[in-house]
Amino acid sequence: KINPGACASDKEYGFKLLMENFQQPIYWHIRRLVVSHEDAEDILQEVLSVSFVTLTGLGKRARWHMDVSIATNECLRFLNSRK
Repeated sequence: KINPGACASDKEYGFKLLMENFQQPIYWHIRRLVVSHEDAEDILQEVLSVSFVTLTGLGKRARWHMDVSIATNECLRFLNSRK
């Protein structure tokens, strides 16, 4: 479980928790949308950095929905830029 207070006081710990809890499922969400592993990895890094900025103050359920939303938006931006 992600503790927002602990994450706010220790950013390294907060980022580690974010990675442990969300990296793999968010990667596969992205991968289904963009297909390419390399593109999915690039987008994942962007999503995790944006998500980390807004880490505190959200519960795990809200965090997951926000991460999926950020990932989807990043994928759409990426796909639109390739047109």
